[in-house]
Amino acid sequence: MGSGITDADGHDVPVAVVPGEAGPDPRVSVTLSPPAGELRWSCTPAGARELAAALVRAAEETEKAPAEGPVTVPAGELRRGDVRDGDKAMTVDGVRTDGSTAQVTWKSGAAAPGPRATTSTPRSPSGAGCQATAEPSGRRSARSPAAGSGNSGPGPAFPLDRLAAMFTKQGPTLRELAVQALSSTQRGYDLLAPKFDHTPYRTPDRVLDSVTRALEPLGPFGTGLDVCCGTGAGVGVLRQVCRERVVGVDFSAGMLAEARAALPPGTGGPAVGWVRADALALPFAPSFDLALSIGAFGHFLPADRFGLFAEVYGSLRPGGRFVFPIGAPPAVGSRAYWSFLGFDAAMRVRNALWSPKFIMYYRTFRLSDVLDDLTGAGFSVRLMALTDLGERPDGSPRARLVVATRE
Repeated sequence: MGSGITDADGHDVPVAVVPGEAGPDPRVSVTLSPPAGELRWSCTPAGARELAAALVRAAEETEKAPAEGPVTVPAGELRRGDVRDGDKAMTVDGVRTDGSTAQVTWKSGAAAPGPRATTSTPRSPSGAGCQATAEPSGRRSARSPAAGSGNSGPGPAFPLDRLAAMFTKQGPTLRELAVQALSSTQRGYDLLAPKFDHTPYRTPDRVLDSVTRALEPLGPFGTGLDVCCGTGAGVGVLRQVCRERVVGVDFSAGMLAEARAALPPGTGGPAVGWVRADALALPFAPSFDLALSIGAFGHFLPADRFGLFAEVYGSLRPGGRFVFPIGAPPAVGSRAYWSFLGFDAAMRVRNALWSPKFIMYYRTFRLSDVLDDLTGAGFSVRLMALTDLGERPDGSPRARLVVATRE
Protein backbone atom coordinates (compact mmCIF):
# COMPACT_ATOMS: atom_id res chain seq x y z
CA MET A 1 0.00 0.00 0.00
CA GLY A 2 1.12 3.61 -0.14
CA SER A 3 -1.44 5.63 -2.11
CA GLY A 4 -1.67 9.07 -0.53
CA ILE A 5 1.18 8.42 1.90
CA THR A 6 4.01 10.94 1.51
CA ASP A 7 7.07 12.13 3.40
CA ALA A 8 7.68 15.72 4.56
CA ASP A 9 8.92 16.68 1.08
CA GLY A 10 5.87 15.26 -0.75
CA HIS A 11 7.51 12.08 -2.05
CA ASP A 12 5.39 8.92 -2.20
CA VAL A 13 6.18 6.42 0.54
CA PRO A 14 5.34 2.76 -0.16
CA VAL A 15 4.31 0.88 2.99
CA ALA A 16 4.41 -2.90 3.41
CA VAL A 17 2.69 -4.61 6.35
CA VAL A 18 3.57 -8.29 6.81
CA PRO A 19 2.17 -10.64 9.47
CA GLY A 20 4.77 -12.51 11.45
CA GLU A 21 4.91 -16.17 12.27
CA ALA A 22 2.75 -17.55 15.06
CA GLY A 23 4.56 -18.20 18.31
CA PRO A 24 5.00 -17.06 21.91
CA ASP A 25 5.92 -13.53 20.78
CA PRO A 26 4.13 -12.84 17.47
CA ARG A 27 5.04 -9.60 15.69
CA VAL A 28 3.65 -7.59 12.80
CA SER A 29 6.36 -6.21 10.50
CA VAL A 30 5.99 -2.74 8.94
CA THR A 31 8.35 -1.37 6.26
CA LEU A 32 8.28 2.20 4.93
CA SER A 33 10.33 2.97 1.82
CA PRO A 34 10.71 6.77 1.38
CA PRO A 35 13.47 8.17 -0.87
CA ALA A 36 15.46 8.97 2.29
CA GLY A 37 15.93 5.28 3.06
CA GLU A 38 14.01 2.23 4.15
CA LEU A 39 12.59 2.20 7.71
CA ARG A 40 11.66 -1.06 9.39
CA TRP A 41 9.86 -1.69 12.67
CA SER A 42 7.55 -4.21 14.26
CA CYS A 43 4.85 -4.35 16.90
CA THR A 44 2.62 -6.84 18.69
CA PRO A 45 -0.79 -7.66 17.21
CA ALA A 46 -2.38 -5.60 20.00
CA GLY A 47 -0.12 -2.69 19.11
CA ALA A 48 -1.05 -3.02 15.44
CA ARG A 49 -4.74 -2.88 16.28
CA GLU A 50 -4.18 0.16 18.51
CA LEU A 51 -2.28 1.90 15.71
CA ALA A 52 -4.99 1.08 13.18
CA ALA A 53 -7.68 2.44 15.52
CA ALA A 54 -5.69 5.65 16.06
CA LEU A 55 -5.32 6.12 12.29
CA VAL A 56 -9.05 5.65 11.77
CA ARG A 57 -9.85 8.21 14.48
CA ALA A 58 -7.38 10.70 12.99
CA ALA A 59 -8.85 10.18 9.51
CA GLU A 60 -12.38 10.82 10.79
CA GLU A 61 -11.30 13.98 12.65
CA THR A 62 -9.51 15.23 9.54
CA GLU A 63 -12.53 14.68 7.31
CA LYS A 64 -14.84 16.41 9.78
CA ALA A 65 -12.54 19.38 10.41
CA PRO A 66 -14.09 22.67 9.18
CA ALA A 67 -12.29 24.55 6.42
CA GLU A 68 -11.54 27.90 8.01
CA GLY A 69 -9.43 30.80 6.87
CA PRO A 70 -6.37 32.16 8.71
CA VAL A 71 -6.96 33.43 12.24
CA THR A 72 -5.37 36.73 13.25
CA VAL A 73 -4.41 37.03 16.91
CA PRO A 74 -2.87 40.15 18.51
CA ALA A 75 0.54 39.31 19.93
CA GLY A 76 -0.49 40.79 23.29
CA GLU A 77 -3.16 38.10 23.66
CA LEU A 78 -0.59 35.34 23.43
CA ARG A 79 1.43 34.18 26.37
CA ARG A 80 4.51 36.04 25.22
CA GLY A 81 7.13 33.39 26.05
CA ASP A 82 10.03 34.01 23.67
CA VAL A 83 8.00 35.79 20.93
CA ARG A 84 9.68 39.02 19.89
CA ASP A 85 7.35 40.87 17.53
CA GLY A 86 6.50 43.96 19.54
CA ASP A 87 2.75 44.68 19.39
CA LYS A 88 2.32 43.53 15.81
CA ALA A 89 -0.50 41.12 15.07
CA MET A 90 0.50 37.52 14.44
CA THR A 91 -1.30 35.61 11.69
CA VAL A 92 -1.84 31.90 12.31
CA ASP A 93 -1.33 30.06 9.00
CA GLY A 94 -2.60 26.75 10.28
CA VAL A 95 -3.17 24.51 13.27
CA ARG A 96 -2.63 20.76 13.29
CA THR A 97 -3.41 18.55 16.26
CA ASP A 98 -1.28 15.60 17.28
CA GLY A 99 -2.72 13.87 20.31
CA SER A 100 -2.54 16.40 23.17
CA THR A 101 -0.30 18.75 21.18
CA ALA A 102 -1.24 21.57 18.81
CA GLN A 103 1.18 22.41 16.00
CA VAL A 104 0.72 26.12 15.19
CA THR A 105 2.31 27.70 12.12
CA TRP A 106 2.32 31.51 12.22
CA LYS A 107 3.79 34.48 10.39
CA SER A 108 4.41 38.10 11.24
CA GLY A 109 1.53 40.50 10.76
CA ALA A 110 3.79 43.14 9.25
CA ALA A 111 3.03 44.52 5.77
CA ALA A 112 5.78 42.48 4.13
CA PRO A 113 5.65 38.68 4.44
CA GLY A 114 7.28 37.87 7.73
CA PRO A 115 9.24 34.90 9.00
CA ARG A 116 7.44 31.67 9.73
CA ALA A 117 7.84 29.10 12.45
CA THR A 118 6.08 26.04 13.78
CA THR A 119 5.61 25.56 17.49
CA SER A 120 4.22 22.64 19.50
CA THR A 121 2.04 23.60 22.45
CA PRO A 122 -0.31 21.80 24.84
CA ARG A 123 -3.89 21.87 23.60
CA SER A 124 -6.46 23.81 25.58
CA PRO A 125 -10.19 24.09 24.83
CA SER A 126 -10.12 27.85 25.44
CA GLY A 127 -6.83 28.46 23.67
CA ALA A 128 -5.13 29.55 26.90
CA GLY A 129 -1.71 28.11 27.46
CA CYS A 130 -0.65 28.36 23.83
CA GLN A 131 2.92 29.48 23.34
CA ALA A 132 5.05 30.51 20.41
CA THR A 133 8.75 29.86 20.76
CA ALA A 134 11.77 31.82 19.62
CA GLU A 135 11.62 34.24 16.69
CA PRO A 136 12.87 32.37 13.61
CA SER A 137 15.78 33.49 11.54
CA GLY A 138 15.71 33.87 7.74
CA ARG A 139 16.58 31.17 5.27
CA ARG A 140 20.16 30.30 4.54
CA SER A 141 21.77 29.07 1.37
CA ALA A 142 22.60 25.41 0.85
CA ARG A 143 26.26 26.13 1.61
CA SER A 144 25.56 27.98 4.81
CA PRO A 145 27.94 27.14 7.68
CA ALA A 146 24.92 26.55 9.85
CA ALA A 147 25.19 24.08 12.68
CA GLY A 148 22.74 22.24 14.82
CA SER A 149 22.62 19.70 17.58
CA GLY A 150 25.10 17.67 15.62
CA ASN A 151 26.96 20.18 13.46
CA SER A 152 28.04 22.40 16.26
CA GLY A 153 30.60 22.98 18.93
CA PRO A 154 29.38 22.70 22.50
CA GLY A 155 25.73 23.47 21.89
CA PRO A 156 23.41 25.47 24.14
CA ALA A 157 25.80 25.56 27.11
CA PHE A 158 29.08 27.42 26.60
CA PRO A 159 32.49 28.08 28.16
CA LEU A 160 32.38 31.44 29.90
CA ASP A 161 35.21 32.97 27.87
CA ARG A 162 32.98 32.87 24.75
CA LEU A 163 29.68 33.74 26.39
CA ALA A 164 29.89 37.43 25.49
CA ALA A 165 29.89 36.55 21.79
CA MET A 166 26.35 35.20 22.20
CA PHE A 167 24.69 38.53 22.89
CA THR A 168 24.16 39.88 19.41
CA LYS A 169 20.90 41.21 18.03
CA GLN A 170 20.22 37.95 16.21
CA GLY A 171 21.59 35.59 18.87
CA PRO A 172 19.88 34.16 21.96
CA THR A 173 19.27 36.38 24.97
CA LEU A 174 20.64 35.62 28.44
CA ARG A 175 17.17 34.50 29.49
CA GLU A 176 16.91 32.13 26.54
CA LEU A 177 20.34 30.66 27.31
CA ALA A 178 19.32 30.12 30.92
CA VAL A 179 16.12 28.33 29.88
CA GLN A 180 18.05 26.15 27.44
CA ALA A 181 20.73 25.32 30.01
CA LEU A 182 18.05 24.05 32.41
CA SER A 183 16.31 21.97 29.75
CA SER A 184 17.02 18.47 28.50
CA THR A 185 19.48 18.10 25.63
CA GLN A 186 16.69 17.64 23.10
CA ARG A 187 14.49 20.44 24.43
CA GLY A 188 17.48 22.79 24.66
CA TYR A 189 18.21 22.36 20.99
CA ASP A 190 14.55 22.69 20.03
CA LEU A 191 14.52 26.07 21.78
CA LEU A 192 17.83 27.26 20.37
CA ALA A 193 17.30 26.07 16.79
CA PRO A 194 15.98 29.33 15.24
CA LYS A 195 18.99 31.29 16.54
CA PHE A 196 21.76 28.71 16.49
CA ASP A 197 23.26 30.04 13.28
CA HIS A 198 23.85 33.34 15.05
CA THR A 199 26.01 31.81 17.79
CA PRO A 200 29.80 31.32 17.66
CA TYR A 201 29.38 27.56 17.91
CA ARG A 202 28.18 26.71 14.44
CA THR A 203 30.66 24.65 12.44
CA PRO A 204 33.02 27.07 10.62
CA ASP A 205 33.15 26.98 6.83
CA ARG A 206 36.86 26.20 6.90
CA VAL A 207 36.21 22.97 8.82
CA LEU A 208 33.42 21.91 6.44
CA ASP A 209 35.59 22.74 3.43
CA SER A 210 38.53 20.82 4.85
CA VAL A 211 36.40 17.71 5.42
CA THR A 212 34.96 18.01 1.90
CA ARG A 213 38.44 18.19 0.35
CA ALA A 214 39.56 15.15 2.34
CA LEU A 215 36.52 13.12 1.21
CA GLU A 216 36.71 13.93 -2.49
CA PRO A 217 39.57 11.51 -3.31
CA LEU A 218 37.78 8.74 -1.34
CA GLY A 219 34.63 9.01 -3.48
CA PRO A 220 32.49 9.39 -5.33
CA PHE A 221 29.79 7.97 -3.08
CA GLY A 222 26.22 7.01 -3.90
CA THR A 223 24.31 7.63 -0.66
CA GLY A 224 25.25 9.64 2.42
CA LEU A 225 23.98 9.92 6.01
CA ASP A 226 24.61 12.91 8.31
CA VAL A 227 24.34 11.51 11.86
CA CYS A 228 23.08 14.14 14.33
CA CYS A 229 22.72 16.56 11.44
CA GLY A 230 21.43 19.57 13.36
CA THR A 231 20.54 22.29 10.87
CA GLY A 232 22.33 20.49 8.06
CA ALA A 233 25.93 21.65 7.79
CA GLY A 234 27.12 18.08 7.25
CA VAL A 235 24.40 17.52 4.67
CA GLY A 236 25.99 20.38 2.70
CA VAL A 237 29.28 18.45 2.72
CA LEU A 238 27.62 15.17 1.68
CA ARG A 239 25.78 16.83 -1.21
CA GLN A 240 29.16 17.64 -2.74
CA VAL A 241 30.52 14.08 -2.61
CA CYS A 242 27.38 11.92 -3.00
CA ARG A 243 25.57 11.42 -6.31
CA GLU A 244 22.24 9.76 -5.46
CA ARG A 245 20.73 10.85 -2.15
CA VAL A 246 21.62 12.30 1.23
CA VAL A 247 19.77 11.91 4.54
CA GLY A 248 20.08 14.00 7.70
CA VAL A 249 19.00 12.41 10.98
CA ASP A 250 18.60 14.19 14.31
CA PHE A 251 16.49 13.92 17.46
CA SER A 252 15.64 17.64 17.55
CA ALA A 253 12.52 18.61 15.63
CA GLY A 254 13.57 22.26 15.88
CA MET A 255 16.92 21.67 14.24
CA LEU A 256 15.38 19.56 11.49
CA ALA A 257 12.84 22.30 10.78
CA GLU A 258 15.68 24.78 10.29
CA ALA A 259 17.56 22.33 8.08
CA ARG A 260 14.51 21.67 5.92
CA ALA A 261 13.83 25.41 5.51
CA ALA A 262 17.43 26.05 4.50
CA LEU A 263 17.34 23.42 1.76
CA PRO A 264 13.86 23.30 0.22
CA PRO A 265 12.91 20.61 -2.34
CA GLY A 266 14.08 21.29 -5.87
CA THR A 267 17.36 22.91 -4.82
CA GLY A 268 19.31 20.63 -7.15
CA GLY A 269 21.94 17.98 -6.58
CA PRO A 270 21.22 14.62 -4.95
CA ALA A 271 17.85 14.05 -3.30
CA VAL A 272 17.80 15.11 0.36
CA GLY A 273 15.64 13.66 3.12
CA TRP A 274 15.28 14.40 6.83
CA VAL A 275 14.51 11.85 9.54
CA ARG A 276 13.82 12.46 13.20
CA ALA A 277 15.34 9.63 15.23
CA ASP A 278 17.64 8.87 18.15
CA ALA A 279 21.17 8.15 16.95
CA LEU A 280 21.30 5.30 19.48
CA ALA A 281 18.41 3.61 17.63
CA LEU A 282 18.86 4.47 13.95
CA PRO A 283 15.92 3.20 11.85
CA PHE A 284 17.90 2.41 8.68
CA ALA A 285 18.71 -0.77 6.82
CA PRO A 286 22.34 -1.13 5.60
CA SER A 287 21.87 1.26 2.68
CA PHE A 288 24.47 4.05 2.95
CA ASP A 289 27.92 4.33 1.38
CA LEU A 290 29.09 7.17 3.61
CA ALA A 291 28.11 8.36 7.10
CA LEU A 292 29.36 11.64 8.51
CA SER A 293 29.07 13.31 11.91
CA ILE A 294 30.44 16.69 12.93
CA GLY A 295 30.57 18.02 16.48
CA ALA A 296 27.97 15.70 18.01
CA PHE A 297 29.95 13.34 20.20
CA GLY A 298 29.98 15.52 23.30
CA HIS A 299 26.28 14.74 23.62
CA PHE A 300 26.96 11.04 24.22
CA LEU A 301 28.26 9.57 27.44
CA PRO A 302 31.26 7.25 27.08
CA ALA A 303 29.06 4.27 27.96
CA ASP A 304 26.85 5.03 24.92
CA ARG A 305 29.65 5.53 22.40
CA PHE A 306 30.02 1.88 21.37
CA GLY A 307 26.25 1.62 20.84
CA LEU A 308 26.32 4.75 18.67
CA PHE A 309 29.10 3.34 16.50
CA ALA A 310 27.29 0.01 16.22
CA GLU A 311 24.14 1.80 15.01
CA VAL A 312 26.13 3.62 12.32
CA TYR A 313 27.83 0.35 11.35
CA GLY A 314 24.41 -1.25 10.88
CA SER A 315 23.31 1.60 8.57
CA LEU A 316 26.27 1.21 6.19
CA ARG A 317 26.64 -1.14 3.28
CA PRO A 318 29.70 -3.43 3.35
CA GLY A 319 32.64 -1.23 2.42
CA GLY A 320 30.81 1.89 3.57
CA ARG A 321 32.73 4.54 5.51
CA PHE A 322 31.97 6.44 8.71
CA VAL A 323 33.98 9.67 8.91
CA PHE A 324 34.28 12.54 11.35
CA PRO A 325 36.86 15.22 12.20
CA ILE A 326 38.51 15.21 15.59
CA GLY A 327 40.66 17.99 16.99
CA ALA A 328 43.90 17.61 18.93
CA PRO A 329 43.44 18.11 22.69
CA PRO A 330 44.50 21.52 24.02
CA ALA A 331 47.91 21.78 25.66
CA VAL A 332 47.86 21.14 29.40
CA GLY A 333 47.71 24.45 31.25
CA SER A 334 46.50 26.44 28.23
CA ARG A 335 43.46 28.69 28.40
CA ALA A 336 41.43 26.20 26.34
CA TYR A 337 42.51 23.36 28.66
CA TRP A 338 41.21 25.14 31.77
CA SER A 339 38.10 26.36 29.95
CA PHE A 340 37.12 22.84 28.87
CA LEU A 341 37.99 21.39 32.27
CA GLY A 342 35.88 24.00 34.04
CA PHE A 343 33.00 23.58 31.62
CA ASP A 344 32.87 19.81 32.11
CA ALA A 345 33.04 20.20 35.88
CA ALA A 346 30.17 22.71 35.83
CA MET A 347 28.07 20.39 33.65
CA ARG A 348 28.67 17.45 35.99
CA VAL A 349 27.51 19.53 38.95
CA ARG A 350 24.50 20.80 37.00
CA ASN A 351 23.47 17.27 35.98
CA ALA A 352 23.95 15.96 39.51
CA LEU A 353 21.68 18.64 40.98
CA TRP A 354 19.15 19.31 38.22
CA SER A 355 16.79 17.22 36.13
CA PRO A 356 16.39 16.72 33.21
CA LYS A 357 20.04 16.28 32.36
CA PHE A 358 21.76 18.20 29.58
CA ILE A 359 24.51 16.00 28.17
CA MET A 360 27.44 18.00 26.82
CA TYR A 361 31.07 17.40 27.70
CA TYR A 362 34.33 18.32 26.02
CA ARG A 363 36.74 15.82 27.56
CA THR A 364 34.93 12.49 27.14
CA PHE A 365 35.97 11.74 23.53
CA ARG A 366 39.60 10.67 23.76
CA LEU A 367 41.02 9.39 20.50
CA SER A 368 42.40 6.15 21.97
CA ASP A 369 38.99 5.24 23.45
CA VAL A 370 37.24 6.19 20.23
CA LEU A 371 39.50 3.95 18.15
CA ASP A 372 38.91 1.04 20.55
CA ASP A 373 35.12 1.43 20.33
CA LEU A 374 35.16 1.74 16.54
CA THR A 375 37.25 -1.42 16.24
CA GLY A 376 34.98 -3.22 18.69
CA ALA A 377 31.95 -2.25 16.58
CA GLY A 378 33.54 -3.95 13.56
CA PHE A 379 35.23 -1.06 11.75
CA SER A 380 38.76 -0.91 10.40
CA VAL A 381 40.12 2.57 11.11
CA ARG A 382 42.69 4.97 9.72
CA LEU A 383 43.44 8.63 10.35
CA MET A 384 43.92 11.37 7.75
CA ALA A 385 45.57 14.66 8.73
CA LEU A 386 43.51 17.74 7.88
CA THR A 387 46.63 19.71 7.07
CA ASP A 388 44.79 22.80 5.83
CA LEU A 389 43.55 23.39 9.39
CA GLY A 390 47.11 23.94 10.59
CA GLU A 391 49.72 22.31 12.80
CA ARG A 392 50.57 22.36 16.48
CA PRO A 393 53.94 23.66 17.69
CA ASP A 394 55.33 20.10 17.63
CA GLY A 395 54.37 19.70 13.95
CA SER A 396 51.41 17.38 14.53
CA PRO A 397 48.09 18.28 12.85
CA ARG A 398 45.54 20.34 14.73
CA ALA A 399 42.80 18.10 13.38
CA ARG A 400 42.43 14.67 11.76
CA LEU A 401 39.67 12.93 9.87
CA VAL A 402 38.78 9.55 11.32
CA VAL A 403 37.90 7.15 8.49
CA ALA A 404 36.21 3.98 9.73
CA THR A 405 35.30 1.35 7.11
CA ARG A 406 32.71 -1.38 7.52
CA GLU A 407 34.39 -4.65 6.54
